Amino acid sequence: MARLRVIAVEKINVSGDVVEPAIACVYKDKLLHVYDTFGELYHQKEYFGSFESLEYLIKKGKYEWSDFYIEKGQLITRNSQGNIVVEGDVVDPFLPIENGNKSISNVSLKIYFEFLKTVYKSDSEAQENLIGCYQQGQFRKDVEEIVNKSPFKQFNDTDKELIIRTKIEGHHYLVSSIKNILKKGDYYKFDEINYLFSRLFKLEKNNYVVL
Repeated sequence: MARLRVIAVEKINVSGDVVEPAIACVYKDKLLHVYDTFGELYHQKEYFGSFESLEYLIKKGKYEWSDFYIEKGQLITRNSQGNIVVEGDVVDPFLPIENGNKSISNVSLKIYFEFLKTVYKSDSEAQENLIGCYQQGQFRKDVEEIVNKSPFKQFNDTDKELIIRTKIEGHHYLVSSIKNILKKGDYYKFDEINYLFSRLFKLEKNNYVVL
């Protein structure tokens, strides 16, 4: 049987002790596919045309992010508690990576450093201090200290998308996210990027993301 990666599941209201079939989104061959309530898989651009269209459906409350595997043909359902159930077993949609080392990666740290360099590009002294901190290892220590002061407690949609997109696209997702936020020209764009990295670092420390 083919193993399929489920990245989103339909949100439905279920009453009583029954389970109800749910549609899911499966990532396969670099495309988003519909996985229907009969266990059939097909690509339908009008439904899941891109990650942006899936994100829209999630923001509307019609779907929620997930990160688990099924065998093709297995049915995905939900119970009255909102849990995802596959073949009678409740599924935890997000599990930590078993072989992670619970640390912030050099990759994500370097991307964050490069972002801050651009922030301080008009302040040569601040940029020089930043570079010195990074080269001496103090930058990592400062980031680690900030992350440890506010430990990870529960998932939000930003976390879930970070987990899925970094697993699929690697560090390229981080770079493109930064560029997209900067393109918007929003007054709080730097705050938004800092928030993105704060969540990423927490996920790395808890083995949900390994770059």
